[in-house]
Amino acid sequence: MKIFEYTELLKNLTLRDLRLRYRNTGLGFLWSLVQPLTMFFVYYAVFGVLLTDKFGMGGTTYPFLLIIGLFAFNFFSGGVTKSTPSIVQAGGLLKQVAFPRIVLPLASVLAEAVHFLMMLAILILACLLKWWPDHGSGLELLPLFYLPVILLLHLMITLGVGLLLSTMNVFYRDTEQLANTFMTVLFFGTPVLYAPPTLEKFQSLGFLNERSAEIIHQIYYLNPMTHVIKGYRDVLLDLSNPNPGSLAMAFGLGLVLLVWGYCVFMKSESRFAEEI
Repeated sequence: MKIFEYTELLKNLTLRDLRLRYRNTGLGFLWSLVQPLTMFFVYYAVFGVLLTDKFGMGGTTYPFLLIIGLFAFNFFSGGVTKSTPSIVQAGGLLKQVAFPRIVLPLASVLAEAVHFLMMLAILILACLLKWWPDHGSGLELLPLFYLPVILLLHLMITLGVGLLLSTMNVFYRDTEQLANTFMTVLFFGTPVLYAPPTLEKFQSLGFLNERSAEIIHQIYYLNPMTHVIKGYRDVLLDLSNPNPGSLAMAFGLGLVLLVWGYCVFMKSESRFAEEI
C-alpha cells in the first residue's frame, strides 16, 4: 500500500493527537503559543537579566541559546516518546482495518512538528526583534532560508528513531520506559544548556589523556541533534549560514537512521497484529 493514498488518514490521526493534547482545556490550541511564550519570557528574565553576571553570556545571548536548544530537543524527544507506543496503543485498530501502519508513528511525529513550528515562529520573531537594529539590510536575513533544510533534517532524525523504537516496543514493551530514560540522559549529552564543546574543552578535563579526549569528542559529535541545534543557533542567533560540514553530518546520520528505521519497521509490520 502506498502511504500517499492515505494522506487523509494521516491528517486525521495528526489532528487527533493535537486535539488529545489540549482536550477539555479552555484555551485549546492557544496553549501551543502560551506555553512557549511563557518559557521564553521566564528564561529571558532569569538568564538574561537576573543571572547575567553568573553566566557571562553577554546579557541576552544565553537565554536565546538556551531556548533554541530546548525547543529543538523537545521536538525530538516528544516525537520519539510519542511515536514509540503508537503501534501498541492502536492495537484494536490494527486488527480491524487494513492501512499502512507507518502512518501511526508518522502522525505522532507530525503532531509534535506542528507544535514545534509554532515555537519556531515565536523564536524567529523574537530573534528578528533583537537583531534587526544591527542587521537592517534584508540581505543579512538570507540565512533564515536555511531553516526549512534544518527542519527537514530534524524530521528525518526524529522519524528514524521513532520508527525504530515503535517497532521494538511491539516486541519488547520495556522499550517505552527505556526511551524516556534514554531521552533524559541524551538531554545532557546534547548541547541544549550549553554551546557544543570543542576538542580543547575535552582535553582540558584532567582525567582524560589526549587520545581519550579525541575519541570522546568524535563520539559526542555522532549525536545528530548536536548538529541540528547548532544549525538553528547559527541561523537564529548569529544570522549566519550553518556550517556545511555540520549539515552534511546531520544529513548523513539522519539518512542512516531513517533508512534503518524504515527497513526495520516494514520488515516487522506484518507481525504487529499478532504480537499485540
